[in-house]
Amino acid sequence: MTSLIEEYKITEKREGAYVSYLLNDDEAFSQVGYKVMKSQELDSFLKCACVRFNGKTKLIYAAENLQNLPVALAAAPPHGAWVILSKVIEGILRVRNNGFLGYENLDISAEHIYLDEKTSEPNFIYLPLVSGMIENAYTKFEQEFKANMKEAVRASGALVYEQKKEIIDLLGGGKGSLDDINREIAQHIHGIPSDLGVEGNNQIRLVSMDHRIPLSFAITKNRFTIGRRKENDAVVDFSNKISRQHCSVVKMDGRFGIVDANSTFGTWVNSIKCMPGKVYEIKLGDKVRLPDITFEVQ
Repeated sequence: MTSLIEEYKITEKREGAYVSYLLNDDEAFSQVGYKVMKSQELDSFLKCACVRFNGKTKLIYAAENLQNLPVALAAAPPHGAWVILSKVIEGILRVRNNGFLGYENLDISAEHIYLDEKTSEPNFIYLPLVSGMIENAYTKFEQEFKANMKEAVRASGALVYEQKKEIIDLLGGGKGSLDDINREIAQHIHGIPSDLGVEGNNQIRLVSMDHRIPLSFAITKNRFTIGRRKENDAVVDFSNKISRQHCSVVKMDGRFGIVDANSTFGTWVNSIKCMPGKVYEIKLGDKVRLPDITFEVQ
C-alpha cells in the first residue's frame, strides 16, 4: 500500500475512531473499484464513505471497537502473535482469492490493520485506487507487507527475543510467498505438515446428527475450515452462534484433529471443550459439537 500512497501523494489522517485518506489527484480514484468494494460481502473490510472535501475526494473508514495490529500484538497471549499473523495473512488471501478486487489496494501499514479483540479476525482498509499504473504492484505489495510485519514484531514489547527472531526469520526466509508463509505458520502452531492443502489418500466425513439439518462434509484436505463465512471449505450459516471461521479439521500423519479458531461459543469433541489453537484428535464415531449442531465422525 505504501507504493500507492507515495505514488498519488495521498494524505492520511486519524480522526478519533475514523481513518481518512485525502486524494490530492482525482485521477487516482477508481469509481468502479469503489462500487465493487461496496458491493462485496466480505466481512474483512472496514466500512467506507466517500465525500468531497475542498474539491478533493476523501475516503473515510470507521474503525470503532477494533484494535490495530501493534495494540493486538501487545495484548496477545503466549504464541498469540503467530495466530494473529496467520489470520492477517489468511484475510489478505481471501481478498486475493475473491477475484473482484486487487489485494495490492489494501493498506498494510501495521497501524491500519485492525483486529477484532475477541476473535483476532482482521479488518482491512481497501482503497479504491487505480493501481494498474504501478509497476510490479503485486510483488511490491508482498515485500512491503513482510517488511511491515517484521517491523511491528520488532517494536512489540510483549514478545521475547526468541519469539521475535522466529517470526522475523520466517517472514524473511522460506519460499517467500504469503501462501508458503501461512503454511509454515500453521505447521508452527499446530504441527500441521508443510504440504497443507494437498489431498490425502484417506478421508473422514462429518455428518449432522440432526435430520432437520442435513449437512455432511467429506474431509480430504490437510486443513479444512468450517464457519459462517462463505470462503470456508464448509459453510455452516444457519446459526449466528457459529463464528465466521469457527474451527478447522486438520490432518496429521494420517490422523485427524479439530482446532477451534477462537470461536465465540466454542467447539466440543465428545464432552471436552476445545481450547482455541489446540489440536484434539478425532476418530470414527466421535461427536464434534458446534453451537446448535452436532456432527458424527464417519
